[in-house]
Amino acid sequence: MTTDTDRGYVSLLGTILEVRDDDFWLHFGLVPPGKKLCVDCGKLIPERDKRSNLTGSYCAECYQVRRYVILECGQCGKVFELRKTRYTIRLRRRKLFLFFCSKRCFGRYVGLKYGPKRKYDYGAIQELWVETEWTTTKIAAHLDIPREAASKALLVFQKYRQYRKRKKHG
Repeated sequence: MTTDTDRGYVSLLGTILEVRDDDFWLHFGLVPPGKKLCVDCGKLIPERDKRSNLTGSYCAECYQVRRYVILECGQCGKVFELRKTRYTIRLRRRKLFLFFCSKRCFGRYVGLKYGPKRKYDYGAIQELWVETEWTTTKIAAHLDIPREAASKALLVFQKYRQYRKRKKHG
């Protein structure tokens, strides 16, 4: 085991001899001149990594890990990563302290919490049309809703189908 005085002599000797081998310094528990150790893992930080992060206190792997926050989705429970900067911005802006892994999960959460915005169930109208291929008048009579509501639901559904078709082929 080396003492502080031994380290002082080794450091002085290494400086006088201009030893450039990092292992020589690390063997005695010293940091080579002009180099830094990672704050988290204790590895030597190569010269190129010092320029990549502003603080220069972390190696590339630890710096990447520190840039992300691990969160759990408020809807599906999936664990996901979010950049620390986005996390702090969202925390400052929001009243709801839940985070979501995707837009779909956020939409499901809002739908379950606040309910559908439409007066009539467009999903039921669309399912009935797909199964039976009835006209809007017949669907409206069957579901006991105004014909305009059935027509609007099918129009929205057809536009969505066209969009999906274009997205697949385009």
